[in-house]
Amino acid sequence: MFQYNGYWATALFETHLILTVITSAFWEALLGTAHGHPLKKPEGAHYQNQKGGVRMINLSINGKSYSYNGDEDMPLLWFIRENAKLTGTKYGCGIAQCGACTVHLNGEAVRSCVVPMVDVADANVETIENLIKGETLHFVQRAWIEQDVPQCGYCQSGQIMAVVKFLEQFPNPTDKDIDNHHTNICRCGSYIEMRKAIHLAATFQKEGGQ
Repeated sequence: MFQYNGYWATALFETHLILTVITSAFWEALLGTAHGHPLKKPEGAHYQNQKGGVRMINLSINGKSYSYNGDEDMPLLWFIRENAKLTGTKYGCGIAQCGACTVHLNGEAVRSCVVPMVDVADANVETIENLIKGETLHFVQRAWIEQDVPQCGYCQSGQIMAVVKFLEQFPNPTDKDIDNHHTNICRCGSYIEMRKAIHLAATFQKEGGQ
């Protein structure tokens, strides 16, 4: 029944993830947050400068400075894709459930579809485009290639960005650690290959990474 990359293994993973998403969405709707970020503008927040106009938000993406003075509620994801023209970060669900939009914000993995621009003033953002250094792939990217993880590939930039930070927290991950703490969704169901790649990336990391 549980064939390598077989139908039943994929169906079981997808069923588990769907139930996880439904449960998570229920609590986030109840609490009004998504992975630690408000889904609505916090009460009492002030977004105007002294002249009464919209304030200028300055941030850094992959070491390059950007400025923004539009709607403070606009998700960071749209700024990355439309303003910075960095399209490796993908839109998947818009409610911080799938993880396709994962980037690093001040050193933490976040789901950028729910992070409003007002929360990234003076922030440092890193996207998938910044993982490669010169012509050298990040060790997580190398593990992904060696294990042939992607199928359609749509979610993989978010998967990789999440795993980079996951391995900082869990340098010797067990299968249970992966199950409990790597929660990005792959609609193709490439979880078996992904698990192998995470373990391989952990080995690369011990050997000095890139």
